[in-house]
Amino acid sequence: MLNYNERRVDVACGSTAGAIPQPTISRVATTNPVVSTTSPDVKRQATCANVVACGSTAGAIPQPTISCDATTNLVVSTTSPDVKRQATCANVVACGSTAGAIPQPTISCDATTNSVGSTTSPDVKRQATCATAAHSGRGQSGFTLVEVLVVMMIFAVIGMASYQVVDGMINTEQQSSARQSELEKLQYAMLIMERDIRQIVARPVRGAQGDDANMYLTTDRDLTNSDSGTLGFVRTGWQNPGDMFPRSALQPVVYRIYDDQLQRISYPYVDQVGADPNIQVVMQGVPELRFRFIADTTNTAPNWQDEWNRSGWLPLAIEMTMQTEDFGEIRRVFELNGGQFIEQDQQAEQEQ
Repeated sequence: MLNYNERRVDVACGSTAGAIPQPTISRVATTNPVVSTTSPDVKRQATCANVVACGSTAGAIPQPTISCDATTNLVVSTTSPDVKRQATCANVVACGSTAGAIPQPTISCDATTNSVGSTTSPDVKRQATCATAAHSGRGQSGFTLVEVLVVMMIFAVIGMASYQVVDGMINTEQQSSARQSELEKLQYAMLIMERDIRQIVARPVRGAQGDDANMYLTTDRDLTNSDSGTLGFVRTGWQNPGDMFPRSALQPVVYRIYDDQLQRISYPYVDQVGADPNIQVVMQGVPELRFRFIADTTNTAPNWQDEWNRSGWLPLAIEMTMQTEDFGEIRRVFELNGGQFIEQDQQAEQEQ
């Protein structure tokens, strides 16, 4: 393959500006063979007699024969394999003679992409670009080590930034899901307590000897073995479809704190002594629970009481305050209704 350092070749008309540099040749004066040269074609087949005006043919390899078309100035036939590929007359004829010279190959470049658009040189077609064939005078090289390192650093920074963004999104999603789960547990606990407290009835619990305790509500921590505040009462509305179970719709319920858990303790019967309780953990992470009560405020201003010790009475409302690990202090006020329902039933039973 000819390597002209790929300058733009426009040397017809006797001008040498921008011409492809002639390869250098060193020969032995005695035998006239080529000793060294920068031309790969000369290394393969050429002799000094083929490229310079030696004046002497001593020891020279016979010149290859070339037949040119006088009209088109193209090679018709030749014994030179180099000329058959893409040689020019400057490589094969005597110095200064252009008789029968082969036209220089033409190269057309794209000004936008700086790439070879068209050329008559098969060598240039195989490996030439305008950056190497134009005025730069040197071949285009690949990426340098510094350029590769800069690109790798840029990709590393982009990758790290992308990882941090994705990791932040995942952590946010996990925290949001955990917070949502804790909020749902709190709402569930509030729903259960509201359902029970709103259905409190004035029904005293009989003791072991069958006597009425005469207390509709209890806040005795020793009685319920609670670590903090407690509330015990009897509620109605306990479903018993078709009277399938031998029990009434009444159910004793106790709320207490045990091992930082809000527990709901229920019993199957109101007056049964020694029955096994059903303990339900309503919510975790509740170290403190308090209750306050408000009495009838028909003629007086609301007066909240920390203890309820009125025998035979139910409060109008109960305030519940609990300290949670996830949400801090939660306060809720429950209004009671239907407290006289059981008393009316008891009066009806007594009249019968």
